[in-house]
Amino acid sequence: MSDIMSAATHCFEIREFKAPLAFECRRLPPPTADEVLVKINSTSLNYRDILVRQGDYNPRFSLPLVPASDGAGEVMAVGINVGQYVRGSRVTLTYMEGWPDGPLTDRSRRATLGGPVDGVLTQMRLVSASNLVATPTELTDAEAACFPCAGVTAWTALVDHCRVTAGDWVLVQGTGGVSLFALQFAKAMGALVAVISSSDEKLEVARRMGADHTLNYRETPDWSKAILDEIGPMQHVIEVGGGQTLEHSLRVVATAGNVALIGVLSGVKASLAVTSILMRGIKVHGVAVGSKRNMEDMFRAVAAHGIKPVIDRSFGFRDAESAYDHLRAATHLGKVVIEGFDG
Repeated sequence: MSDIMSAATHCFEIREFKAPLAFECRRLPPPTADEVLVKINSTSLNYRDILVRQGDYNPRFSLPLVPASDGAGEVMAVGINVGQYVRGSRVTLTYMEGWPDGPLTDRSRRATLGGPVDGVLTQMRLVSASNLVATPTELTDAEAACFPCAGVTAWTALVDHCRVTAGDWVLVQGTGGVSLFALQFAKAMGALVAVISSSDEKLEVARRMGADHTLNYRETPDWSKAILDEIGPMQHVIEVGGGQTLEHSLRVVATAGNVALIGVLSGVKASLAVTSILMRGIKVHGVAVGSKRNMEDMFRAVAAHGIKPVIDRSFGFRDAESAYDHLRAATHLGKVVIEGFDG
């Protein structure tokens, strides 16, 4: 075990914003009493990872920085105080370190993997045992690595913030990772789901996954009016567009309904009248992923309902740049995965 603990690990680093990733070799210290040495087998990318690399997410992040936030793998060594994991245990890393449960704190939101804390685009990583969750046996490492950001975000939005119940209408924007998880979770809760996308092919996939109503927003730019005319108000909206879509979301959501504000794919600034929020009692929730307890609850639901992530494409560890390029092209459906970290 000492040989493993003293071994070098290869990783990718962001050394300069807007520059190619650097391939580096780091030497890991032995695990402290409460730490676990995890061999990373898979990661999945999020839009946040692109923003971090560009310096658009937070240009004050300290460099060099190991990118990527979602990781799953197996335990290689444990500290003397760690009792719940042994060598060979399969684990998934939480996105925020030190957030076991309860409301988000400033301390937790400043301890996110892939910036400002080193992420998981590395062959091995030391992790506090308290920041790990056992991987469900029903999931492969590649599948498990899709959940820490996108899956937990969708789960927390629907369960903790919106409190979705059977029969509610949920509007989901797009077919990225968060959106497809929101579709799957909402259907498991007995909700009705409307999905909007600019691609008829992607909408067909959404229908096969259980979407009750679909609409192409490129063909119907005034999609909020169309949804209201065809179905009526939505009790909940999963808002991933941001600047250019929030006004539509506030129009289509029901009085006293919920808008879960998750993404900024269409920009970070919105021009809108706040009177509709005030007069109609709309609740706008900023969703910052979720706690370890959220992740554990989500994984139990995933196992119980047989939910699997939609993986668009998988890339090898050495081909990480191509994975980023594929995500940046925005033609994907679901998650983009990097695996084969031994290569």
